[in-house]
Amino acid sequence: RAITFGCTLTIVSEYWTITVASCIEAIEEGDSLDSFVMMRGFKEQDQNIYPVAEVMIHPQYQGVNVTFDLAALKSEGRLVKEGNLVLKLPSLV
Repeated sequence: RAITFGCTLTIVSEYWTITVASCIEAIEEGDSLDSFVMMRGFKEQDQNIYPVAEVMIHPQYQGVNVTFDLAALKSEGRLVKEGNLVLKLPSLV
């Protein structure tokens, strides 16, 4: 599969990643969710490719306000093995 555009993702759970909404928005509107994939090890020989099951853009993202420039992408498959380290997000008090 030819890669035409990419966003850097951060794994936050076994199935979910986060990125900036502006990067997702930059992908041509004609592209469907079927053409989205997550790839681990982009420049490595051992690449893992995961289809994207869901994309959620922050509801207050307006395209110019970087305060809410956030998107979450859910993988169809498990990105990390259960119990493996993923990014620890702060909890709200």
